[in-house]
Amino acid sequence: MESSARENKRAAKPPKERKSKAAKADARLSGMGAAPKKEKQGGTIFLLILVLLVMLAILALVVAYMYDMFGIQSYFTGQRIEHDKTYQEALAATEAEKQALEAEKQRITAMETELNEKIAAADAALIQAQQAADAKQAEIDEFERSVVAFNERRMDFNKLVEVVLEMKPADAATLMNDLSSVQCARVLAALDAKSAAKILAQMDDERAAAIGLYVVQYTN
Repeated sequence: MESSARENKRAAKPPKERKSKAAKADARLSGMGAAPKKEKQGGTIFLLILVLLVMLAILALVVAYMYDMFGIQSYFTGQRIEHDKTYQEALAATEAEKQALEAEKQRITAMETELNEKIAAADAALIQAQQAADAKQAEIDEFERSVVAFNERRMDFNKLVEVVLEMKPADAATLMNDLSSVQCARVLAALDAKSAAKILAQMDDERAAAIGLYVVQYTN
């Protein structure tokens, strides 16, 4: 009777309450199965990481072996040596070019110095030549002044000769007393012999004789 009562009581419960209990039972069962599943996934990931590390180690060993076996190290070492050699050569070339530029600079400086010295010498020679030209021009000017003065004196002399010719012999002799013997001789040499003799006859005998000697020199 008790069992039939429990069955009746169980049958009397509403369907909703029975469903909620069934859901709770299913949740308990799924929770119990989820924990082993998570543990299994964690073990798989760890295993994958371990395999990956092992593969990386093997790859590193292979690369190191190939590095030594195929001379890759020697290749890169040779490249470095070649690079250093090229750098040293470039450095040496730069130094040589620098020295060449310095030598060219010194050569240009020497040429400029020599050119300046030549210019200075040419200027000095030009100044000396100008001074010589100025001195020569001064001589020419002095000569021209002498010629002008001579021409003026000659004109005066010619005028004197004309005056003497127009004068009487006695008056001409008196005029010539104020002249030197040389000047008198030049004037008398410019006259004809007859006129000169008349004037000399009017002079003192001693002075006439001295002037006569000069007249002979000028006429010869």
